[in-house]
Amino acid sequence: MLGKSGYELPGDTSNLTFESLGARYILVVEKDAVFKTLCDCLIWTEVPCVMVTGRGYPGLAVREVVSRLEHDFKLPVLGLFDYNPHGLQILMTYRFGSARMGREGVRYTCRIQWLG
Repeated sequence: MLGKSGYELPGDTSNLTFESLGARYILVVEKDAVFKTLCDCLIWTEVPCVMVTGRGYPGLAVREVVSRLEHDFKLPVLGLFDYNPHGLQILMTYRFGSARMGREGVRYTCRIQWLG
């Protein structure tokens, strides 16, 4: 546990198990500062969600966890990203995967919807 900010994901997420969450959404936040502000506001008490941040471009572990949560619990994935080329490219990384990974990267994608 990292204080009010949540948990840091290990590099290998294959051994992680998830229980019933009681959440209705997965909220992916691009910026760490926005993520921390939302944590300080305890947003999950108003909007039952699992919040995740990749602190910019997400690592494979973050994308895998988001994809698994979406698939296992049938939760919609919502994203808060900047409206600039970098923010949109990060959004597309969650949605379509990384070009460097080729076809392998598709298994770490999710049907993320952009909130803004």
